[in-house]
Amino acid sequence: MVYVARHDKTTQLYLRPLDQLEAKPLAGTEGADTASPFFSPDGEWIGFKHNFTLNKVSSQGGPPATVSGIPGGGGATWSEDGNIILSRGPGAKLVEVAAAGGTPRPLMEPEHGTGHEFYRWPQALPRGAVLFNSSTGSTWDQARIEVFSEKTGERRVLLEGGTCPRYVAPGYIVFQRDAQLMAAPFDLKSLKITGEPAPTFVHLRTDPSTGAAQFTIAKNGTLAYVPGGPVTPQSRLAWVDSKGNETRFRRLPKPTV
Repeated sequence: MVYVARHDKTTQLYLRPLDQLEAKPLAGTEGADTASPFFSPDGEWIGFKHNFTLNKVSSQGGPPATVSGIPGGGGATWSEDGNIILSRGPGAKLVEVAAAGGTPRPLMEPEHGTGHEFYRWPQALPRGAVLFNSSTGSTWDQARIEVFSEKTGERRVLLEGGTCPRYVAPGYIVFQRDAQLMAAPFDLKSLKITGEPAPTFVHLRTDPSTGAAQFTIAKNGTLAYVPGGPVTPQSRLAWVDSKGNETRFRRLPKPTV
């Protein structure tokens, strides 16, 4: 398992084998973006974002390599054909770039020619298909779960209301809705939902402003997650003096009469 943690005022990637209790930091990943890191299909590489670049680092250690300069966040996935699909800001569109490096290209055009659709949290499926979220609003509460086939160019809405869709063998899509992990039967061959979604016992930590949900599922069905509920980020006014010392305004007590 790989995750981002903060230590000494900076973020870094940490790698933990599931049969061990300790995680080790990956050198050269200091300042990694808090958007989810992701594995290559063979598990040999870990992709992550740092500032305005897409990078990869070996899961065995070693210096990171830059894949491409791509700003923004919103999830990424490494497909079996050697490409990386990710959400690119500020318009949050899906683009594809070779994992070996290169120039990113748009994965698909916005539906009906509108430029007001936002895409996040892609997952590459076998045979050139991609699961993803789409939204036209300022929040992700009513986001759609869609699938896109690169081979046929077909795009289909699978579910209304839910974020961070993930395919799990032998045939389910799991996703979060109202901070609860949901599961719906899914046929990978036809790329269609085959039954009604049902809730699980898992409640997730989520960010309604981005649609992010703190969970991941391995190919063998192992689930790792952060329990909780919706968390709204808070902004605080701060400044830094010439010596690099940061000062933040404290929250004042509510006045009473």
